[in-house]
Amino acid sequence: MSADDTFTGTASYYARYRPRIPQAVYDAVASAFSLDGSGRLLDVGCGTGLVAVALHDRFERVAAIDVSAQMLDVAREEARRAGAATIDWHELPGESISAALGTFRLVTCADALHWMDGDRVIALCHERIEPGGGIALLTAGSPLGTGAGDLPWQEAVTETIQRWLGPRRRAGSGYSQQSTRTWQEILAASPFVAIDEGAVTSALDWSFEQVLGNLYSTSYANRSLLGDDRERFEDDLRAQLARAEPSGHFEREIESSWIIGRVAP
Repeated sequence: MSADDTFTGTASYYARYRPRIPQAVYDAVASAFSLDGSGRLLDVGCGTGLVAVALHDRFERVAAIDVSAQMLDVAREEARRAGAATIDWHELPGESISAALGTFRLVTCADALHWMDGDRVIALCHERIEPGGGIALLTAGSPLGTGAGDLPWQEAVTETIQRWLGPRRRAGSGYSQQSTRTWQEILAASPFVAIDEGAVTSALDWSFEQVLGNLYSTSYANRSLLGDDRERFEDDLRAQLARAEPSGHFEREIESSWIIGRVAP
């Protein structure tokens, strides 16, 4: 993933409106690797620091990398508010992971690997992990407006985005060209062993503001893409959602998951 305009202007929305990874996911990862506050964590594609902050007290030190300076600025502020002073932030793409970062007990990558050269990043991560350590690929759940979910209000979101931004999924000023390979396939082709996975389901009950804020956190429906059409888009989305779900409660279930791989002892 290179530094481009894919997430320009999204960082504050990302920090506020993206669903959090449930504590049960972090607990599963901590149990799998017997995390006890020792060693170092590398968080790849850290965004606004959700994972780095959540796990900082499970390690002596955390290195968090991302290509977006805007995301890192928000991440530093989120860490300051949380009192997470043991995180080192680096403006760096996953493809540039090197020995300069040191070695790690665990690497995490949450909802970000699809923006990178997955095979290369996974191989570079493997080189930086201590014997007996591993990697955890995490997701908070499927995003809105990309065909995920078939509730009437979710379909209304997708249709409204396509009406204003076109049927092809945007990615900043360009279009999404994400790999169709699954994370499981990428890990299976890597040097990691003992690959395992799990998931937990949780319920969300969002307001219109939360739906809109979540969309503005994305690469495919953020404010910069809408330009002068933003207010008209918002009015249209509000009207479509009111028809689809008059209660104003936009409920959905999301599946948050983890996939782990280990480095041989």
